[in-house]
Amino acid sequence: KVYQYMAMRHWNIGIIRLFNDTLFEQVLSQTPNGLRFHLIDLCLEELVVVNANAPMPLTEATFLDCLEPYFAMAQTVPETVVHNRVMEKIFQSFLTDYSIISDAALKADEDENMHTFEEVHVGSVAQFIFELASDSETFDKYRKTLYNMHKNYMKLLKKVGKDVEMKAAEDTKEESGAGAL
Repeated sequence: KVYQYMAMRHWNIGIIRLFNDTLFEQVLSQTPNGLRFHLIDLCLEELVVVNANAPMPLTEATFLDCLEPYFAMAQTVPETVVHNRVMEKIFQSFLTDYSIISDAALKADEDENMHTFEEVHVGSVAQFIFELASDSETFDKYRKTLYNMHKNYMKLLKKVGKDVEMKAAEDTKEESGAGAL
């Protein structure tokens, strides 16, 4: 229901941050792992369903904002088992199940009920993963899995040969007159 509310409010960053802060402080940073695993397992699945009916679909920026608490867990969670669950259910699942370059999305004509993040640029998510791996706050023990995930994204992007088209920042500047001297 929270993701539905966020979608109705056009993914307002203030609402996203309030929810993320509460979610992280009250649930994701707490043990035991049962509830944490449950949220990790359902998060992406719920988000893609809400996104399919949202008045404004998620782009890579809002997608990354919505999943920020899980990215923090991938960097610094003390329990390796939780890190591995985030890597599988968030990072890998986005790439192989819900991105526009997933096998399911490439065969989407066959299944009209298939949900994907059609406006989320996979290359940008890959770059973000690389930046997470390189971040000084990332635990050393997690760098290799993050770098490997980045490689998986880049390999699939190269193999498929397509991604969400992004309007270049230069085009936006030219349209607004910002590029003129």
